[in-house]
Amino acid sequence: MIEGEVFCTKQLALRACELGDKSPSAEEHVFLSESRIIVDEEGAASLKQAQIDTLSNLKQTLKIAASKFDLDWTPNFSTQGWEKLALSLELRHRITHPKATAELVVSESELDIHKDAFAWFLEASNEFQASLLRKCDE
Repeated sequence: MIEGEVFCTKQLALRACELGDKSPSAEEHVFLSESRIIVDEEGAASLKQAQIDTLSNLKQTLKIAASKFDLDWTPNFSTQGWEKLALSLELRHRITHPKATAELVVSESELDIHKDAFAWFLEASNEFQASLLRKCDE
């Protein structure tokens, strides 16, 4: 769900920049479009999907989107919720790619971390969207 929301936010920011008066930098454009053009030794160009970890992807996307839309909101990455999101993603990675059966066991405290992380993500998403709506009403 997080990756899907991030992708949609990236596309929204990219399209808004294309239609509006705010141009993304070359680095921002590559980041938002999730692709880059690679030229090989023979001069042939190809499109390559950019790979970025989920946490960095979310952080950079929110920062760029808030900036490009001139929002009255900025994401807060210095909270326990953000830290728990990092732990939650580690948990997700562990149970998605287990190296042993024991790694599939999820404790109550890990579930609590996951719930708190998801609550942070939902709150940040809601605050972003509310700020965007306020901006549209101006």
